[in-house]
Amino acid sequence: MRTTKFVAMLVALSPLIAMGADFDGSKPLICAQNEVRQCDVNSCESLTPEEAGVANFLKVDVRKREITDPDSGHASEIVTVSEIDIADAYEKALSDVLVLQGTEQGFGWSLSIARETGDMILTAAGEFDALVVFGACTLD
Repeated sequence: MRTTKFVAMLVALSPLIAMGADFDGSKPLICAQNEVRQCDVNSCESLTPEEAGVANFLKVDVRKREITDPDSGHASEIVTVSEIDIADAYEKALSDVLVLQGTEQGFGWSLSIARETGDMILTAAGEFDALVVFGACTLD
């Protein structure tokens, strides 16, 4: 399936970084994908990373603006890096979020990382389907 192949590449190459006391973007990170939801216009299904064909771990180097699949060595460029203050958006005390964006094989993706916890959510959307990946990052 087109989505599965893209997901494998996207997740293997997606930019992921956790920011916080120890996560300032100056050091490489390793990120784990824990749960995947694959959706089309009619429904979503929960999958493990293995079932979705996505990498279990990614290496992220914001300074180099790339993400690498440690198993294949394939790298993907981080195109856009920005930050949002969730407290402003939700009017309560939540951590700031680092947002990374790019494109890969006909899909646009966006990765949000909680700066204090390292929790991450990656979304990818194509013409007919979308993917949501939940996980967490730590220092490599």
